[in-house]
Amino acid sequence: MDIDAIFSGMAGADIGGGGNYFTKGLHDVSITEIRAKDGYHGLSFIAGFKVDNSTSEKHPADSTASWVVKLDNPKTKVRNFGEIKALVLAALGIDPVSIKPADVQAHEQATLLARAACGSKAALEELKAKSIDGDKFLIGRKLRIECTEVPGKVTERNPSGIFTRHTFHPAPKAA
Repeated sequence: MDIDAIFSGMAGADIGGGGNYFTKGLHDVSITEIRAKDGYHGLSFIAGFKVDNSTSEKHPADSTASWVVKLDNPKTKVRNFGEIKALVLAALGIDPVSIKPADVQAHEQATLLARAACGSKAALEELKAKSIDGDKFLIGRKLRIECTEVPGKVTERNPSGIFTRHTFHPAPKAA
């Protein structure tokens, strides 16, 4: 057994393992990271959050959680792109439901910011020309994530068949 070969690449691996995913409830959060990652389960969009407030005991204030969607499955890619745009729009304080398909500028701006946050050189250059620091623009932004449980397909990875639907909303206005 070649131990050195088994451990090759370990120094560059992320520390920690899997994410802490949101459960049913309302979660007021701040964005801590956005990135794309080509990992064990394929290409994914990952958003990390610090929980500011939550109705779920599993997510107390100051805990962290993440949201992950696949980008390389042709069956779900378009839907997942829509959810990523909803996250970006909510982080900008815009209710995603208010954006109509004909509002091309809003769709393009959300797409540009998501691409920049994930490190697209072309998107970063485009934002830099507008004096916007694209790779950090969404970090620290606040939004609300509403999570509901929905029945889905039973799989080996999810034997209960229950999935969590995430709906993104602008952060509530301070009282």
